[in-house]
Formats: sequence, structure tokens, C-alpha cells
Amino acid sequence: PLVKLLRSGESGHRVVVRRDLSSLKGKVAVVSGGGGGHEPWSSGLVGEGFLAASIQGPVFGAPPPNLIFATLKHLATFRPSGILLFAYNYTGDRLVFGIAFERAQKAGIDCELFINGDD
Repeated sequence: PLVKLLRSGESGHRVVVRRDLSSLKGKVAVVSGGGGGHEPWSSGLVGEGFLAASIQGPVFGAPPPNLIFATLKHLATFRPSGILLFAYNYTGDRLVFGIAFERAQKAGIDCELFINGDD
């Protein structure tokens, strides 16, 4: 399989990541996600040439910032040239992805946040 599913304890939050993360060295890792149930679109886009990881929250809720930040820290260990964090213009997603982005920057992780305003 090209992807693996990581679970965050019993919370029901899920992260789908590429199996070949070592191939990201020197390349930009693209990460996205959002609430599970209403728009878990990004899970199907994880793989070579697409997303490095997809972070899903519970049904109709954004994933927690700690889960997003943990995913960014995990990806950074594979030494990508940077991480592009891609979020939709949904208030909950903007908030939690923004918090995780700020934490990542403070931790020295080279990342940028892109908000897709196509609602």
C-alpha cells in the first residue's frame, strides 16, 4: 500500500501518511485535512505526487491543533525542504491549522500555511 493510517489514541482522529516519507527529503511536503464526515476529501489524495499527509478530525469537526502539530513534527524528521499546510476557509479549520502552523514555526519547522478561499 502507498499509505498508512495512524490513529491518535482512542479519540477517533486519523492521520493518513505516505509510506515513503523518506523520499520527501529535499522536496516540499504538502499536508491538508479537515473535519471528517462532511469533507474528508484529502484522505484520497495521499501518495506520490500528491499529499504527504491528510489529517482528519471527528465528524463535522476540525482536527485538534495538537494532532496537526504532531504530524508536522513527524514530517519534519524526514527533512523536506519545507512543508505546505493547506486548509479550507472553514472557520474551525482556519483556527486549528493556524494554531498548529504558529506552533510549528516557533519550533523551527519550515512551513507555510495556505488558506483555500473557495467556499
